[in-house]
Amino acid sequence: MRELVTSYGIDACHAAIADLFVEGERRGRTGLASLPQGTFRIEEEQDDGALWRAAITISPERFSVDLRGNPAQRKAPYNVSRDGAVIACQMIFKALTDRRCSPMRDRSACWR
Repeated sequence: MRELVTSYGIDACHAAIADLFVEGERRGRTGLASLPQGTFRIEEEQDDGALWRAAITISPERFSVDLRGNPAQRKAPYNVSRDGAVIACQMIFKALTDRRCSPMRDRSACWR
């Protein structure tokens, strides 16, 4: 970042970052509009009998993931923090709305 600021100036760097946010939102909204709308639910039984649930609701303006109703954390290797769950949902959103970052493709350009 120091090299970029030295080469181009702080204002240009701020403008470039702002442009990236605008482009990311545009791509997300365009992809969201192409998804089927409605609420999609899944319930998956784990090896120990616990049921994990998720509901994804998609509308023209919103992509919402509901993880309520899941088992409480316990001494097992599959607990996740709130931040971890949010990041996983963001990655799912990105994979569904921006085909350039789909798990079925080389995603290296999306994470540079």
